[in-house]
Amino acid sequence: MPFPRHRPRPRLAAVLLSGALAVSSLALATVVSAPAEAATYPCNRTYYSGEALTAYGDTGSRVTEAQCLLVGWGRLKASGVDGQFGPTTRSAVIAFQKGLKSGACGGRVSVDGIVGPVTWYYLRYGCG
Repeated sequence: MPFPRHRPRPRLAAVLLSGALAVSSLALATVVSAPAEAATYPCNRTYYSGEALTAYGDTGSRVTEAQCLLVGWGRLKASGVDGQFGPTTRSAVIAFQKGLKSGACGGRVSVDGIVGPVTWYYLRYGCG
């Protein structure tokens, strides 16, 4: 009885390599084609109504609310409302706190770049 002829099988390494190349090409195409735009949020509603400490590195609704309030006080541009507490937001908070410190609000405000209960109060209600 003659031996059956088998079709040659590709080597496993070659199959794995070609699969890995296909996956990495797909991932690269996805990254290249996706626009790298940060989300911006409208400041015509309330995103957060609490008083939790909000500081550098934080993200989410607390940051968005603080940024919108800073826009209202002229300390941040509307294009800076992205829900991420980065260096621009920290600088805006410090500028706001310095303005409070030197104004009618007096010494109740710490100039630390952190939005805590006192800064939240003044962001929402001012000094009056």
